[in-house]
Amino acid sequence: MNEWTIRVSIACVFTLLGWIIGHRLALGREKRKEFNQAVEPIRHLILGNKIVTLKDINALESKLGSESKRIRKTFIEIYEPNQEKMKELYVWGGYGGPKIENQEEYDRLNESTKNALMNACKLK
Repeated sequence: MNEWTIRVSIACVFTLLGWIIGHRLALGREKRKEFNQAVEPIRHLILGNKIVTLKDINALESKLGSESKRIRKTFIEIYEPNQEKMKELYVWGGYGGPKIENQEEYDRLNESTKNALMNACKLK
């Protein structure tokens, strides 16, 4: 083999290797963008102190598929039970509507609930 054949072979190998690595990196970047766009509505709900529903989680799961397992698990195991506990802290009756019985407990539950779901929806 002469020198030019070796140089061309090496150039072809490195060109192919560069193309494969670049393609993999581009796919990873696209997946990250899709994930960030999909979790953005849920993050806005949490930051706006609005309630996240199972419908929101199902919509997220339809966009992300198996990548949303961690978020769904956090929603079912932490978010929903804490929301129920927070509802139990409301005292109904009298004039003026509902009042929160234990404000400190309510605030603690609210903060831990929001933090758990925000951590699950952390941008990549």
